[in-house]
Amino acid sequence: VGEMRDLETISSALTAAETGHLVLATLHANDAVQAIDRIIDVFPAHQQTQARTMVASSLLAVVSQRLLQRREGRGRVAAFEILLGNPAVRNQIRDEKLHQIPSTMERSAREGMVTMDYAMKRLYESGEVRYEDALRYMQNSKLLPAPGGASSINTPSPQGSGAGRSGPKPSKDRPDSPKPTSGRRFPWNR
Repeated sequence: VGEMRDLETISSALTAAETGHLVLATLHANDAVQAIDRIIDVFPAHQQTQARTMVASSLLAVVSQRLLQRREGRGRVAAFEILLGNPAVRNQIRDEKLHQIPSTMERSAREGMVTMDYAMKRLYESGEVRYEDALRYMQNSKLLPAPGGASSINTPSPQGSGAGRSGPKPSKDRPDSPKPTSGRRFPWNR
């Protein structure tokens, strides 16, 4: 579809998805929940209940991307938030409870969901981005360990070159979170 900017494009995309077509589209939003909210908000008030139902019944996934400056300053690295359309998420969309989706994402990490906070935390812990850059896009800054804390260790570079860099030790507070991989694998392409 390309970018969904207007009612006609969004309505056509939802209709196609409801009839069984795989629809891939882009939308400017800060996160996955805001993307869903924008899709629904483009409809007139009297059609928003129907729009919520259409989104809830056809949503497979929303992937939100944020580009951050690499720690070394050369290039950018992407942080991905992944929201999957599981039954809980579908019900929250249908019932106008979008504010509950981030909690559902945290509880559904084993299914492959990733909040932006955890994506930022992983990029920082792997040494790919600076503390300040990761912190800037996080909702819950308490998830990010302070730099130079007692947990700092030498970690290998993400490219596997063996060149160490000082960074915080990966935490064990979320063992169920998906680990970064060199080739991104999502639940719908296994």
